[in-house]
Amino acid sequence: MAFKSKAKKRQFGLARYLIKYCLQARFAIPLEHDYQLVDYQNWLLANDKKCFYVSISHSQHIVAVVVSDKECHLGVDVEQHKQRDFAALATMFMTAKERGILQSSAEQSAVFYRLWTAKEAYFKAVRIPTIELSQVDLSQCLIDGNVKVKGYQYHYQTLGQNDYSLTVLSQTRFNGKVQGIGEGIESKCRPL
Repeated sequence: MAFKSKAKKRQFGLARYLIKYCLQARFAIPLEHDYQLVDYQNWLLANDKKCFYVSISHSQHIVAVVVSDKECHLGVDVEQHKQRDFAALATMFMTAKERGILQSSAEQSAVFYRLWTAKEAYFKAVRIPTIELSQVDLSQCLIDGNVKVKGYQYHYQTLGQNDYSLTVLSQTRFNGKVQGIGEGIESKCRPL
């Protein structure tokens, strides 16, 4: 597989290691096992054809994965906070209601990243490639970090020094936790 940069190659390898780590910690699957990752969502064990459901995200120095042994749609997104033109980007993926909330907020960065990661996680969870995220209202996720949104359990938190946002959406209740590994703020999501 060709990678655009060393950082992308590192993220790729770390994501797969984290999935294997979660499988070992939660389900006693040996770290060294053969697998096939189908559609970036189904981790199929080669020896017994058991399937685990996964979602992967990375941004700069963070790699996040969620893993479930129950058949379910789930999505994770992590995003580093950067200075951006929030209003211009909002027109591409937010509903009119969400844009209004963003524009009236004193904390535009927090609102933007909370909605951005929710939309990305939702896109991964629903698995509809043609979904128009600007038509999907997820403003309810701004009320609380752990609510039901569009039929999915929503979990949100910041990582590092509040310079990364992480969202997990799942059809089942998120009962994992995020914990750091490696140098500083690389993180893993424990299984659902």
